[in-house]
Amino acid sequence: MGIGYEGKTLKEMLQDRERLLGETGCLWGLERLCLHDEDPVKMMRFQTRVLGSCVASRELAKLTAASPVVRTVGECIFMLLVPEGDVAAASFGLTGHVGAVPLQVRKMIELGYEDNPTIRPGDIFSNNDPQYGAPHAADNYTYLPIFYRGELIAWSCAMNHIGDVGAALAPGSYPGLTPNSFTDGFLYPLLKTGEGFTTYRWFDLMWERRTRQPLFNIIDNRMRVTGAKLLHDKVLEIVEEFGVDYFRKANREILERERRRALTFFQERTVPGLYQEVNLGYHNIYEGRMAQLFPQSDKAWLITRRTEMEIKRDGSVTIDFEGSNSQGSFGYNVGEGALRVGLSFWWVPMVMYGGVLNTAVNYALDVKAPAGSMFNPNDPYASVTSCFHTITLVLTNLTRFQSRAVYSRGIVEEVLLKEQSSALLEQEGVFSNGVPWGFTYFSLAGADSTGARPYQDGDVLCASHLNPESDAGEDEEFETYMPPFLLLGKDFLPDSCGYGKYRGGVGMQVVMLIVDPGKMVRQSAACGSSAYTTQGGSGLSGGYPGVIGWNMAFQDTNIRRLIEAGEGYPSSLAEIQSW
Repeated sequence: MGIGYEGKTLKEMLQDRERLLGETGCLWGLERLCLHDEDPVKMMRFQTRVLGSCVASRELAKLTAASPVVRTVGECIFMLLVPEGDVAAASFGLTGHVGAVPLQVRKMIELGYEDNPTIRPGDIFSNNDPQYGAPHAADNYTYLPIFYRGELIAWSCAMNHIGDVGAALAPGSYPGLTPNSFTDGFLYPLLKTGEGFTTYRWFDLMWERRTRQPLFNIIDNRMRVTGAKLLHDKVLEIVEEFGVDYFRKANREILERERRRALTFFQERTVPGLYQEVNLGYHNIYEGRMAQLFPQSDKAWLITRRTEMEIKRDGSVTIDFEGSNSQGSFGYNVGEGALRVGLSFWWVPMVMYGGVLNTAVNYALDVKAPAGSMFNPNDPYASVTSCFHTITLVLTNLTRFQSRAVYSRGIVEEVLLKEQSSALLEQEGVFSNGVPWGFTYFSLAGADSTGARPYQDGDVLCASHLNPESDAGEDEEFETYMPPFLLLGKDFLPDSCGYGKYRGGVGMQVVMLIVDPGKMVRQSAACGSSAYTTQGGSGLSGGYPGVIGWNMAFQDTNIRRLIEAGEGYPSSLAEIQSW
């Protein structure tokens, strides 16, 4: 006797869905959307209630978070899943992360979690391991099964990006030096981490022992559980209002409707054909730092990331990474979860915008990543910590492809060029009293500019493509958590746009002063893709590129003496150089 519909096991439900999809071409064999046809107003009311529940859970849960990464930058998302794992609805926030969730639930089903460790009401499951569908250690997922009268009818899921992962060779949430998975930080596979809606004490101890920022991470875990429980309870209220049969059928119909909408989008708004792009990235941050401990990583790489998109006449899309580099002893490899998240960064704002956010578009995509390539590493110990260096280049390519496709169809207003050039500054140290600390400065990641459009200049620091609802954060609060660093200036970077008939948006610069390093202080910069590519900020049809990302450290300066003498202080790179 299973825990699913009509006593089926979750494996049986997953097999039934895939069988019906193969036989009919429709999810769960839904050739007719009966609930939509019979009462579209009721269906819209149901959809709005579900979506509102996801959004409300996120906004309430954010208030319980300790880290400003969640509270002000908004690096979190809350989702409702069907029992088989597809996302039926999601809040705003880190919207691209809907892509990794179905993989993780599928893993639980295929590994037999229904029998061992069992799935019961009130259980809590957690994961951040790329081998089980997560992108990298910084992205942590929490799952609560939702039961109604003994049947698993849905899952509630919460996800957020944490501030430090406990990596050995570099601090923060996005450590820049990770030659293999043993240096990725605190990774945990799909675990049952609580019951009765309460986290096990040992899970808190793991965070306490394995990361530099344990209090933030423990409370962020509480935040995820809180939000998932809020959504769990709101879903049961919806079930009582609409009935469990309607709830089950409506979620399935929404997913099938959205699958059809994705196909229709490409049929109506794009020109079929092959779209290709190659990125060349020069990565040398490992060279000279790894000679004795990790000799296989002590070199520079010229990395080729080739992307091809084929839009077919029926609206289906094939994305192929054949011709890209093989897996390597670096952190730029991309697991399946990260790849699906990267694709979501493209299709969420450019294809499936409006309505309710879900993962139905996955059934319109055929993704080909050669085994052993950096897009599909078959080494279980390959590091994927810096996967978003690679993924953001894919995002750049996909936005170019789509922009060319809609522009060729004459739809110029949907052209959007995104060059993800944000940076995360990873910091750690030891105060003079011996207390260690660690933090990730998110301000440069929360707001990006866009490339030029065919009819106007690009946008300036409008949002992050990775998180459409992001914010640049409050630097005064960030300073609280990285006491040795004092912010001297934060401003636009003049003349950093790509030039042409229309210009791209300008970038942003930040100047920091180390006030008191204590016993030790260290900062590493995990820049976005534009710091490592020949294509930073270039236009849709060529054009001049903008300025790529850079980081400069100045040592043994006389800045303190000049400040004490009343000379002021520099707030930009130009002012530093003029001194």
